[in-house]
Parts: sequence; structure tokens; C-alpha cells
Amino acid sequence: MESGVVSFCFSLSVGVRIRPEGWTYAVEIADNLSKAGWSWGWVSALNREGQTIWIVDARSGDKERFVVRADEKLTAFVELQSAIHEFAVSLIV
Repeated sequence: MESGVVSFCFSLSVGVRIRPEGWTYAVEIADNLSKAGWSWGWVSALNREGQTIWIVDARSGDKERFVVRADEKLTAFVELQSAIHEFAVSLIV
């Protein structure tokens, strides 16, 4: 199989049943996105080297979309939050 994606898990809910250490902040970011009217989701996959990668995306009502990829789930959420913040600031300046 040539595909780099061999497995995934997707969620559109804010609640996470199992919250490992560090997940509280990611859940807080996701909750804030939902409160601001954004839809969000995440997927995990294995790359060709067998390493897990995390992809998090968020879509706003006005069709803005952000997608980030990271080696860790929390890092992906933090990078997503940062990208959205930088975009919002660029609209003000």
C-alpha cells in the first residue's frame, strides 16, 4: 500500500473521555473554538516511518479553515490556536 495513512481517529466533540496529562489544555482550546462558533476535528495517522502524526483542523462559519500537523496531539492544538490568533490579529492591523 502506497498510502502514508494507515489508521485514524476523528472526533467533533469537545469532551474527551480519557484525558491524559496535558490534555486538559487541548480540551480547553477545543472548547474555546466551539464557543467561538468554530467546528473542529482531529485525526491521527502513521507516516511511512511508523511515527504517529496528529492533524487538527478548524473551520469557521465564514469559511476560514486552518489545518496543522504535529508530532504530538497537544502541540497540534496549540499550533492551531496560534495560527488562528495570528490570522485574527492580521485582520486588525
